Amino acid sequence: MRHWGWALFFMGMSRGAVAVSSVLNWSNLLKHVDDRYRGRVFSTIETMNWSTMMLSMLAAGAASTHFSIRIIGAASGLLSSSTALFWGWANWTGKLPEPAQTEDDTAVEIHGDPTT
Repeated sequence: MRHWGWALFFMGMSRGAVAVSSVLNWSNLLKHVDDRYRGRVFSTIETMNWSTMMLSMLAAGAASTHFSIRIIGAASGLLSSSTALFWGWANWTGKLPEPAQTEDDTAVEIHGDPTT
């Protein structure tokens, strides 16, 4: 337990990066997913997130009987960070084009002061 400061720093960096990533992802989804599909899209994403968390906790619990907590933490950090390598590569090589914006024909534009 010699380097708590560094551990806290990297945990803070990780949580900050997850927060920024989450806001950017949800904002893009809100921009690109049609209103009639939003419930299905967002509920599917949340279901996958919670399922992944449950399975990763199960795997970490099973691994804790054979490995130290530091090894498990390092492995989970490497596995979590590996997705950034894929997304970075796909973005830099142009394999992640942004979907085209579609105009909503039923959208209503409201001008003036908001009413309470």
